[in-house]
Amino acid sequence: MSEKDGFKKMFRVQKKLFDEYGPIYKENLFGRTSVNILYPAESEKVFRAEGKYPSRPYVKAWKKYREDRGIHAGIAQTEGKEWKRVRQALAPKMMRPRELHDNIENFYEVVDDAMSRLQNARQGRTEGEVDNLEEHLFYWATESIGTMAFDTRIGLYEDPPKEDPKRFIECVHEFFEMTQNLELSMEKSFFEFMDTPSYKKFCRAQDDVMRIGQKYIDMKMVELEEMAKSPEEMLEEKAVPILTYMLAKKELSPHEINISAIEMFMAGVDTTSNTMVWLLYNLARNPDAQEKLYQEINSVIGKDGYLTVSDLGKIPYTRAALRESMRLNPVIFMNVRQLNKDIVLSGYHVPAGTLIQMPIYSACYSEQLFHNPTEYKPDRWLRDGGDDIHAFAHLPFGFGPRMCLGRRVAELEIFLFLSKLVQKYRFDYHHEPVMKLLMLPERPVKINFIERKN
Repeated sequence: MSEKDGFKKMFRVQKKLFDEYGPIYKENLFGRTSVNILYPAESEKVFRAEGKYPSRPYVKAWKKYREDRGIHAGIAQTEGKEWKRVRQALAPKMMRPRELHDNIENFYEVVDDAMSRLQNARQGRTEGEVDNLEEHLFYWATESIGTMAFDTRIGLYEDPPKEDPKRFIECVHEFFEMTQNLELSMEKSFFEFMDTPSYKKFCRAQDDVMRIGQKYIDMKMVELEEMAKSPEEMLEEKAVPILTYMLAKKELSPHEINISAIEMFMAGVDTTSNTMVWLLYNLARNPDAQEKLYQEINSVIGKDGYLTVSDLGKIPYTRAALRESMRLNPVIFMNVRQLNKDIVLSGYHVPAGTLIQMPIYSACYSEQLFHNPTEYKPDRWLRDGGDDIHAFAHLPFGFGPRMCLGRRVAELEIFLFLSKLVQKYRFDYHHEPVMKLLMLPERPVKINFIERKN
């Protein structure tokens, strides 16, 4: 694999290695030894052996940047009791359905704006094809998660859009792109000792992210001071926004709250928008699945209703459609853990501290784990008539104490937006299949949004 390919081809290389060496193999890449496992039963062993302080390797560029600038490592990079402390402070507002219900009106305000912008983009086009669909979805995801992370509308749907959130989107793209360069290129060996081109660009993006994030935090601090309410009074209110909640609880310092809000923001932009791109693409290419999803949404909320949190248990096919899209087009490359004790995997002794990698792409496209793995078949995930799939065969949000904190938020955002889109439009795709370059399509996805005649 050439350096310039980076992550773009690694998932194909891993699949080839599993085909050649079997369901477990050891490799040394850039001086780091790892054990890669394919079978979900072995992944289950790893997750169930990780204990109350799951460990995974840090990303060197992230760690260096924060250490150099004296910034808290954040929940993604901390370990042990410190990780547990930050996690416990955030989890109540991120994981409980009741808490998410408090933000549903904000999400729908963003959905309405996104729908209007999409409608304007289709005007004058006979087949309703939308240019720059990815940009539309990035605007939606960024504005939406902004209401959750910073308790405010950040201004992407104003006319003209505000510059700070536009720059934030650019920074998120640069952040992940430069992270890839610094993890899988020759720069990996040098950036810790000298400022390489990718690391300089990485730092500029991070500096702007911190600046923009701090601005929103400061605005909220001023707002709370003007309210002249005690923390106890704020927490007693029916719907307490997450930023207000964290500032009032005071379980984290203002600096830690800033880092947590920014991490939530960054994590929610790329992954949610790219997941939505692939979901619309897969539904557009599979009209039968799209029709089933439409009929299910219609049966639950009608032709112009709005999903509520209580409705989320009534849309199994819609959930299956999302899960199947995430299987075909995973936006997370792999799950990784380091155990503090020895373990036996597929008959091999793996010492404590070994990097254990569970590649998502390889598992998702394994004919041993999925029947016709290249086909988009949401029905495979349904309880009635679905395939016999191991529970650990597909874990896009991870598992256990360290599973993704933003899972419920991301799913809620997607289901709310998708339900309104499918009520109004039928999705068509009439171009060549789009291949995948890590999280992103290799070229713009051009979908026709055709208005339904209700």
